Amino acid sequence: YDTSIAANPIARWLFSFLIRQKNCKKLIFMSEAGQKSFFATVPYSKRTREIALEKSIQIYPLIESKNLSPKQSRGTLRLLFAGMFYMKGGIELVHAFARIREQYSNVELTIITPLHTVKGSDIDMMKGIPGLNLVEANLNAQAMDEMYQTHDIFMLPTFRDGFGLVLVEAISFAMPIICTDQYATTEVALDGYNAMVYPNHPLKDYDLDTYRLRGKYTHPRDFYSDLIALQENGGLRPVEDFLFTAIEKFLVDPTLLEKYSQNALALYEKKFRQDLVSQKLDAVFNEALRP
Repeated sequence: YDTSIAANPIARWLFSFLIRQKNCKKLIFMSEAGQKSFFATVPYSKRTREIALEKSIQIYPLIESKNLSPKQSRGTLRLLFAGMFYMKGGIELVHAFARIREQYSNVELTIITPLHTVKGSDIDMMKGIPGLNLVEANLNAQAMDEMYQTHDIFMLPTFRDGFGLVLVEAISFAMPIICTDQYATTEVALDGYNAMVYPNHPLKDYDLDTYRLRGKYTHPRDFYSDLIALQENGGLRPVEDFLFTAIEKFLVDPTLLEKYSQNALALYEKKFRQDLVSQKLDAVFNEALRP
């Protein structure tokens, strides 16, 4: 997020020097958004840019396939959120869920987050909402896998994210997604296919066309200052309304769950499959080992 590094002439010179070295074989980007953003944000010379582009490749993180069947309606819709509570839109999700529970009793929400980062008043408020379960973010891999297996939809209305690795984990468990369009999230969450995506939240800190970072939120304090201001003046109520509507669609039409779940598995197989990613990584390192 720190665009001052991109603007620093010493940093640019150092990168330009290193990228030209024969032992610098590849730049591996985790996402297409990350790759676009890197070249859109850093003002390199034409030749440095050409060399860097030639050495660049995008490969998604390696997430093991769980080989699960699509999820089907079991009567109660179980929602799962995992992440930093306020940064990832947790309080907006809770507000939407509280409204949903006033009309539908067959929906539950599990919040997995570091509880020490959540205000006591918000924890007390959440404990009073029927169907909402708070879980400390200290689960091991097996326990987290069980969460993915036993829940139906993954929720990530995030306002500050580079990739959202949990989204790849979620679709590997055949989970549909409800999230925001934040940086690389829509490489995993395709609106109307395996996901419902809020298109343009007000805390985006990059150009929507080029992915050039603006640098407004280099320091987290600036991000949280604007986040709190938006929460207090109702600027994030549209996000809450979107979450309410998206959840309600799955409740009104239970067949959507299986449809979006099947599409989640299909997307994982097409873009994120374990052997596919492994083959790309093997090719990169085999090329790098050649004299």
